Amino acid sequence: TVKAVMDDLFDYFTDMTLPAQVRISMACCLNMCGAVHCSDIALL
Repeated sequence: TVKAVMDDLFDYFTDMTLPAQVRISMACCLNMCGAVHCSDIALL
């Protein structure tokens, strides 16, 4: 799943079309796996 998400989001990071620095994390649960609690975009 990580490769599929990054393949989809890669263009946003290479073109610098996002307004500011963005933190994206992926986790299987909400128990603070992958720093979900401090990310701008969290995928669970």
